[in-house]
Amino acid sequence: MLEQSESLRSQPLDESLHQKVGEAAHELGFISRHTLSEAMLAIGKIEATTGEVGLRVWARQGWLDEAQLAEVVSHLGLPVADGSQGASGIMKFDELEEFVRAETAFLQADSQARAAHAFVHGDTEVARAPQQRAAQQPVEDPPTIPFNPDDMTFAEESEADSDFDSQMKTLVHSRMAGRGSAADATSDDEFDLALADTGQHQVETPVDLLDPGDRFVLGDELGRGGGGRVLRVFDRVLGRTVAMKTLPPELQADQTVLARFIAEAQATGQLEHPNIVPIYDFGVLPSGEFYYTMREVGRHSLREVLQGQKLQQERDDEEYSLVKLLSILGQVGQAVHYAHTRGVIHRDLKPDNIMLGEYGEVLVMDWGLARVLDREVRTDLSRRGGEKLDDGETLGTPAYMPPEQARGEHDEVDEQSDVYSLGAILYEILTLEPPFVGGDPHEIMTKVVDGQIVPPSKRAPAGRVVPDELERLCIEAMALDKTERLASAKELSERLEEWLEGIQPREARRCIKRGDAAAERYQDLLAEGEDYEQRVRELSTQIDPFESITRKRALWRLEDHRDELRTEAVRAFGEAVNGYTQALAHEPDNERARRGLADLYYSRLEKAEANRDELDTIYFRTLVRQYDAGRYASALEAKASLIVGAEPDGAQATLFRYAEIDRRLMASDEIELGETPVEVDELAVGSYLLLLEHPERAACQVPLHLERGRHEHVHVRLPRDEEIEEGFVYVPGGTCTVGGDPNSFDPRAAQSVHVDSFFCSRFPVTFRDYLEWFNELYRKVGDAALKHAPQTRDADGMFVRFDENRELWVPDEILIEGAARKLYPIGKGHEYDLPVVGIRAADAEAYCAWRAKRDGRPFRLPTRAELEKAGRGVDARFFPWGDRFDATFCKMRFSRPEVSQLEPVGTFVDDTSPYGVRDLAGGARDWCQPENDGDEERPVFGGAWLADEQGSRMASRLTILAEGRTAGIGFRMVYSADG
Repeated sequence: MLEQSESLRSQPLDESLHQKVGEAAHELGFISRHTLSEAMLAIGKIEATTGEVGLRVWARQGWLDEAQLAEVVSHLGLPVADGSQGASGIMKFDELEEFVRAETAFLQADSQARAAHAFVHGDTEVARAPQQRAAQQPVEDPPTIPFNPDDMTFAEESEADSDFDSQMKTLVHSRMAGRGSAADATSDDEFDLALADTGQHQVETPVDLLDPGDRFVLGDELGRGGGGRVLRVFDRVLGRTVAMKTLPPELQADQTVLARFIAEAQATGQLEHPNIVPIYDFGVLPSGEFYYTMREVGRHSLREVLQGQKLQQERDDEEYSLVKLLSILGQVGQAVHYAHTRGVIHRDLKPDNIMLGEYGEVLVMDWGLARVLDREVRTDLSRRGGEKLDDGETLGTPAYMPPEQARGEHDEVDEQSDVYSLGAILYEILTLEPPFVGGDPHEIMTKVVDGQIVPPSKRAPAGRVVPDELERLCIEAMALDKTERLASAKELSERLEEWLEGIQPREARRCIKRGDAAAERYQDLLAEGEDYEQRVRELSTQIDPFESITRKRALWRLEDHRDELRTEAVRAFGEAVNGYTQALAHEPDNERARRGLADLYYSRLEKAEANRDELDTIYFRTLVRQYDAGRYASALEAKASLIVGAEPDGAQATLFRYAEIDRRLMASDEIELGETPVEVDELAVGSYLLLLEHPERAACQVPLHLERGRHEHVHVRLPRDEEIEEGFVYVPGGTCTVGGDPNSFDPRAAQSVHVDSFFCSRFPVTFRDYLEWFNELYRKVGDAALKHAPQTRDADGMFVRFDENRELWVPDEILIEGAARKLYPIGKGHEYDLPVVGIRAADAEAYCAWRAKRDGRPFRLPTRAELEKAGRGVDARFFPWGDRFDATFCKMRFSRPEVSQLEPVGTFVDDTSPYGVRDLAGGARDWCQPENDGDEERPVFGGAWLADEQGSRMASRLTILAEGRTAGIGFRMVYSADG
């Protein structure tokens, strides 16, 4: 029986028929279930390697002998040579062959385009050229096409040919069998269950799952169009989720649509490229729907990305930069070039057909309008059975199709037509708009044919830069004349790659330019901000807190503008850093960008050091080291040089470096410098105390602050012994910092000021000192002197009493009370050593005048700047002893466990400044000279026995009515040094 059927011997059969043969052989007792499984596995391997899957294989492999195979064929009712038909209803193989050849001829028929204009493939618009639109006649149903071998061109017999032939016969065999009923999409629960059952390991695949109805679990619909619908399905054989495109039965009645569906599957399946979606399987579902499966591409299309950027979705802008988008288009160009080498023209390239996967995949999709030329199978859509399409009929998407395609010149549509479409996609990447827009396809194609392209730089939205090279590339790819276009998709891809390779130095230069501009703006804003800060300070001294809002508005406007400048400066700094950093992302070793960052960070390092911000100092020093190429090397080495001169020369110079010990800066590490003048190099930066000793002059303490990379030149006039009043210390003139402590009371910005040399009393004026003058005055003027007596504000409580026995005013014992008497017993005269308090500014000035007359010195009250220099030295420390605070370092509110009271001057030895001035941070505040003549208020300086830490800070500012009296304010004297 087998010998009588030549078709049965030679034609390959699908695996479902082999499965039936095997099941029948098992049912008849010819083979075991184990042999059946081995046979099916072997048949699959043979098909994969040779394409030969005829029934003879059962005898040739020894699973069945000739008689058994014949009995199985008879049992199944398979067709035989005499034309009889078995009970299964499967058509005779000679009829099968004829049908397959007819269907395959359809695949190559050029006339598929005749009916293609009547449907939308996905979102593909179908229109005819405007000049031919009205002339087109309705398309009649295509006639049956007899098989013509000339319609099929095979380069050579190959596995691909055999595979395709086998697939087509299987496809048509299944279709004609009419098996199965319409299958509904599986529910979500069933679909999820199918996925869950598979897991991530080996899948047990029963043989009956080879039937498509059992093999695929249908899930959600992913999309729909005139060319079919796409479903998410689970392939139970392979154990994975795939996308399935199907052609519903109602569309299969149109043989052109059917042929197009088959052509799309074949064209895509023949293009094995990493940027072209792979086709996995082809067949017919039990519902009668033709299908093919392909890789499911998640995420989104290039169209969605560009639309997101157009809508200003920041996520898309950040994730898909211009560089990323151009890289994507370059991969598309490579895929299209590969297709061209295989004789396939896509003809519908657009952002919608470029899918972007979750892991960076770029896939060119939807080859449904592809034109296949001069390869294994020719499917030239401009012909059908040798008959030309009507002129002007077009396929594709108007906004992206080349002019020749828009005009319906099908013979002119070739590889360069796809190049034009790639240029159109590049245009949209640059502008976020397609090259041509209009109210309808007719209007768009009119513009396409006209070819008047608006340069991308003029269409791009504000802020989207269109590089000149890319604009030229885009215009060249979209040239109206094909001879002026880029030669190939490969050339476009290579040009993009060249631009991307050159983008690194180019983008680095652009980023540096942006960084330089921002850095310059930052410096300008800082300078302007400092100017406004000075204006704010000046105006604030002229406006009292109680004045009207109208009076204060001018100050508020200055403050607001100053704050705006500070905000803009911070923003400019960030922009500058961002520009330089982005330049380094393109060129990590770019010296200009690294220098820009080093300059910025060094400026911040200096500011941090000036503000005594230790954390910022460490942070910015590290950043400068990271980016500096040697410009700041010496500065970062923390070295400085010092030149010491003295008048007269020959002073012995000894240098002590301050080191923090128990939160106090202590002079240590003695360095003998020798006699002045003397120069020393390679000194570590930081704070020092210079001691100058000369046999003919008084010894002098000079605090120094050496900064990195700078040369400090110190010249000190040494005072003669007779210039220094007993109990006074010398404060050499020079520059110092006032303000700059954000934690002080009424903080002010740091300001560098010059203070002339002066002598300052080591301790405040005591009750002993003051009562010497007061008793003398009382003896002269009697009760009239009482207005100068130390007392409370309302003169209802005196801090002194009249001793009848001695006929003198003495400190009242109430100045020290309670537990404090354990430290300072009554009757020991401790009250005399308390700083005098309860006096007015005028009382202090009167005392200075009396002392000046008596001692022949120009005694006076100090200025606030003089006391701040005397207390802080030149390193802008926050307290006389350093930057760290402890309540036991000075006389303040919490220095003792008992209630705070005044204590004798000099009790707290740590409250000593770099010049040797004592009790500035605690005890009693000092009256100062008025800042302006006629002021009713006076500044007072320093801490007090009833104040907290904030009041002990040397930068704190406080003003008091000159007529005020408090138990916390006294005074000390100064006098200027002779020139």
